[in-house]
Amino acid sequence: MGCFDGMVPAPTQPFEGYAYCANRDRKFVYAIEASRVYAEGKILDADKPGAAEMYAKARAAIAEIKDAWEKKFGLVYKAENDRGITWEAESPTVRSTITVWGPKVVVDCTNKSLEAQAMKAAMSSM
Repeated sequence: MGCFDGMVPAPTQPFEGYAYCANRDRKFVYAIEASRVYAEGKILDADKPGAAEMYAKARAAIAEIKDAWEKKFGLVYKAENDRGITWEAESPTVRSTITVWGPKVVVDCTNKSLEAQAMKAAMSSM
């Protein structure tokens, strides 16, 4: 069980990077992560000059993805902090997070029942 960088069969715009989490023994994917560089690859640092501009760019990039995914998948994202750079949504079957990691905006979606199966299999093999 683990997460790995990889390609996906049908990439979605505007993402350029992908990773997936899988249970190798059972050969199934339980989560996928999509990412893209925002703000020309600059890294958000709250202690540096220009932080307000970087926060604005991060929020704009996240809002674009959040709005599209709420419409497309029926998810309802809620801000996880007052900075507005981490948003989470959960349904009975899926958990999703949109956040900023370094120079990238990252969306992670996890199928909760498949993740539970993967955890159960991983724990039983220890």
